Amino acid sequence: MKLIKVGIANVPVLHEVAKTAYAGNFHTHWEAGGLEWYLDREFGIARLTADLEKPDIVWWLIYVEEAPVGFVKLNTRSGLDDLPAEACCELEKIYVLPDLKGGGIGKKVLAELIDRVGETAGKRILHLCVLDTNLPSIGFYKKAGFTFHSKCRLELPYFKDAFRGMDRMVLDLDKAKIDRLTARFFDIFTNADGRRPDWDAVYSTCIPEALIIKKSGLDQEVYNLDSFIAPRRKLLSGGALTGFSEWEESEETRISGHIAQRFSQYRKKGVMDGRPFEQSGRKLFQFIKTGTGWQITAVVWEDY
Repeated sequence: MKLIKVGIANVPVLHEVAKTAYAGNFHTHWEAGGLEWYLDREFGIARLTADLEKPDIVWWLIYVEEAPVGFVKLNTRSGLDDLPAEACCELEKIYVLPDLKGGGIGKKVLAELIDRVGETAGKRILHLCVLDTNLPSIGFYKKAGFTFHSKCRLELPYFKDAFRGMDRMVLDLDKAKIDRLTARFFDIFTNADGRRPDWDAVYSTCIPEALIIKKSGLDQEVYNLDSFIAPRRKLLSGGALTGFSEWEESEETRISGHIAQRFSQYRKKGVMDGRPFEQSGRKLFQFIKTGTGWQITAVVWEDY
């Protein structure tokens, strides 16, 4: 999957994909003649060309295996409540062709979009509106970290009254980045299903001076990155511990400026010396935001 920013040359492609994807998903939501009116209003060649001249509007085409399968429209300056436009972006449209829904494309697109928006200086919030009857989409956004903000209403002619209600949802971009960073850290050590632990990812997720501490009652073992990795590389790559994975079950994150901390409850399972096991534990992560994004400065874990 890749996102390609739309320019004048590929407006005709966007025109066709947008009409097909939108109509395939929402043709039942319009009164007679309404869908055709809307498709021309939003996705006509003249409208799309005019949008490209607006500095705050960005369109992308979604490609899979060199074929266009969807599109994204982003407003890069769209204020919300007391937050100025400079701090917010609005995801106005994101659609894929109906027969490709549920295949994970939307998840990949949203993850890349969050990365791109989050790298823009000063952007703190990504928000959107979704039909409140569209429960699958609401669930999709919730899984991505969006939360309910307020009710709103779609005021367009020809749109059926039963579908006009909308939920505005918001995503804290810093929190989203920390969520993904934490998930990446948990995933590093997986050797289940034929996978190999990604030891290089320890160094990319953490600052070089990071500390990792194991708590056992009132005792503790303190590691730097190298001393932490060495015994675990032997354990996970030497055959003693197989089928291993760990995952976060709940979390509480607090962000203050460019520093953050996160309390995680987690589970892990595997096969140690031929004996299956499963165990719970807690982890405390500390983060800082650097010039390249959020990174881990310390991890403390305790199993129980």
